[in-house]
Amino acid sequence: RLLFGKVINSTSTLKLAHSLKNVIPKGMIPITVDTFIPYSRMEEFMDWHVENVDHFPLWCVPYKVVRKYEWIDEKYAEEIDDELFIDIAIYGMKRSDPDHYYKMIEKKLTELNAIKTLISTNFYTEEEFWKIWNKENYYKIKQQTDPGNVFRDLYEKTCRS
Repeated sequence: RLLFGKVINSTSTLKLAHSLKNVIPKGMIPITVDTFIPYSRMEEFMDWHVENVDHFPLWCVPYKVVRKYEWIDEKYAEEIDDELFIDIAIYGMKRSDPDHYYKMIEKKLTELNAIKTLISTNFYTEEEFWKIWNKENYYKIKQQTDPGNVFRDLYEKTCRS
């Protein structure tokens, strides 16, 4: 940072990454998906995964819910009774049509009342997105921390960028 800080900073690094993304063929960029699946729906998810995605190994970590997560929409959360979730992550899956797989996985997770974390590529419509994430709580905090919307809203950052 001392030597190259003025030339290589976060802005220039992000610009470079964005330009490289447009040069590299989509099929070469591995699919990354991180999920939280209610334990009671794991068997159904795994059967579906084997039939439709069939990528292994999967990262599997149990996660015990100690309190309701205020960033998940209350109506969506009401449908989930499990105290145990399994964090299933799909890393390094290469497919010629990654957009299809992201959309397909999002649809299945919604059917299972599971949650796809926002670290991967997201194709939710704005309506689908705010059925899962708590828009009211988000905007309450957003008004206090970023009233000028300098950092864009959560949907824009995770689904449109």
